[in-house]
Amino acid sequence: AGTGKVALLHALRPRDIVNCFSAKVGSMRALLQCGFETACLFSSQAAVIPQMGQIAYCAANSALEAFAFSKYHWIAVQWG
Repeated sequence: AGTGKVALLHALRPRDIVNCFSAKVGSMRALLQCGFETACLFSSQAAVIPQMGQIAYCAANSALEAFAFSKYHWIAVQWG
């Protein structure tokens, strides 16, 4: 989920970034609307160990982790 187009930043189009973020951010919004007090979100090691050409995927996972960090009783697990 949330896989992005492999491309350097200058080659990404806005829709490529939206496509990458939609799975991660859409899931966060759905959980938030359900009113869960506790949640475990699955991130990727790409949030802290990015690979070349994966800037949108890295950013989407970083956003997911930052959101989980901001919520009490929410956690994000960096999944291989």
